[in-house]
Amino acid sequence: MKMAYARNIALAAQREAWAPPPGMPKAAAQVWNDTVSAVTGDHFAQGDEIVLMMFCEATVRLRRVARALERLPLVTTDPERLRLRRSLVGEANALRGQVLNLARALRLAPVSRRMQDKARTDLPTRDRRSKRLPGDDLFAC
Repeated sequence: MKMAYARNIALAAQREAWAPPPGMPKAAAQVWNDTVSAVTGDHFAQGDEIVLMMFCEATVRLRRVARALERLPLVTTDPERLRLRRSLVGEANALRGQVLNLARALRLAPVSRRMQDKARTDLPTRDRRSKRLPGDDLFAC
């Protein structure tokens, strides 16, 4: 019981050190707090602070673009709205890629969290550049 209590105090102290930077917008600070509270206390290194800040800001921008897209009709004959929709879709796609890359860099994505020693090595592999040969299908009987 005492060890669990001490561990909770240590985790809380580590999380307090990861408070949002001063001057960060409220929405980005909320993403920061949600992200830090979702991982263990020793997940982030000191150098991750800037990447985490970029992740939070990109997430907030992506949410704003998604809300703007929801307000626009899916089908329209107005060329101005169509141009706006295309622009927002392009921006949303770019932001999705940015958020995903930052999540991988912060080891927040499931694939990036998997330890290398836990990776499956029993699956046959082949060079991606080589042509697929008959019988390469893993599920063939």
